[in-house]
Amino acid sequence: MNQSAGAPAEGKKVGRVSSCLLLASVLLGVVHSWMSCWAMNPDGMSYLDLGDSFFHRDWARAVNAWWSPLYPWLVGNAVGILKPSMKWEFPLVHAVNFGIFQVALLAFGYLLYTLLAHSRESAIGLGNAFAGMGLGSAGILNFLVDRAGGAIALQRRARSSGGRLLLSGGGDAASL
Repeated sequence: MNQSAGAPAEGKKVGRVSSCLLLASVLLGVVHSWMSCWAMNPDGMSYLDLGDSFFHRDWARAVNAWWSPLYPWLVGNAVGILKPSMKWEFPLVHAVNFGIFQVALLAFGYLLYTLLAHSRESAIGLGNAFAGMGLGSAGILNFLVDRAGGAIALQRRARSSGGRLLLSGGGDAASL
């Protein structure tokens, strides 16, 4: 293997950058969840109703060909077990969404780690040194920019509606 002397230092740098980006992702997720904790879009309301059906084992209403079953099952169990007041139902759903976001972030990190490890092994086998910093950092940075864009759009929507946030936007509930 033909690696340069600066490879361990570069690996530490990549680790620090990845850790900072991971922390920034978590913090953006917290900010996004907090900014939209009192809002729910129409799909979110349907998921709450389906979750209620799953929790109360009303299979005729819960199981259908339109809605995915896993998310309403998670939401329904959280609401059914914790039994929040109506005021705290939306924030609880956003907390469940934040938990799903954390699992997705861990899965994304594992995917990048595996891809980078495989790429390094392949590159070393070919005799050239491959530094995976570009792929890993770019992937996490892309994820961060997507989340920041969603938070900014949410904030603009709140300003344009006179401070009241009525809808939380397209795919935000699915990813956060």
